[in-house]
Amino acid sequence: MKRIILIFTLIIISCKPNNDKANQKDRNQTYAMYGIMVGKYSSSSEFIQNEIYSTVNKFDLVENREARIYDSLTVQYYKYLEKVFYQIEEVTTLDLPGDYIGELSNKKHINNLFFMKSDYSNLGIEYLSKREEYKIQILKLVKDSSLAFRISKFLSTDNETVRDGDEISHLDFYFKDLPPISVMAYLKYNQYSILEFENEFIKNQLINN
Repeated sequence: MKRIILIFTLIIISCKPNNDKANQKDRNQTYAMYGIMVGKYSSSSEFIQNEIYSTVNKFDLVENREARIYDSLTVQYYKYLEKVFYQIEEVTTLDLPGDYIGELSNKKHINNLFFMKSDYSNLGIEYLSKREEYKIQILKLVKDSSLAFRISKFLSTDNETVRDGDEISHLDFYFKDLPPISVMAYLKYNQYSILEFENEFIKNQLINN
């Protein structure tokens, strides 16, 4: 449900007109909400990380092989998402404090980073590869069918079906022609989500041990 809400908001924003000052103010306020989301997902991720490591230490799961491997894979992928986040941040700057309709809403930055004329850039290809590889590796460890299903759906890189029945490639659907600040929020949402999955995996390990 959270994912659907985020995607729906992204679609609405990408379609908003921007031809007058009043509307620019509205757009700035809307984009500023993405800035708030970045902060909230970052703080929530930190909270879940602390909960995970508290559980691991409290119940002595440090030597649990599956938990150790899962955590190592998640840490690596979390860091990769952070690297992508900063790559976007490097090409976007706030012209003025609180100004989100400058570079942070300039869709060309995302298109230049992840796409070429009729193909994906090296970063776009790498992003899909890292996501798919992480999914494959952690699913080898997950025994709970419900958790496995949700992880598989969330980390899928398959084409997305839109309302008219047409299919759009994963990268086009989540990145193409979108403002940088919304993609940055989406990356933070991904970091938060993979930690939620790990937290559930760790708790399942306690039940199964």
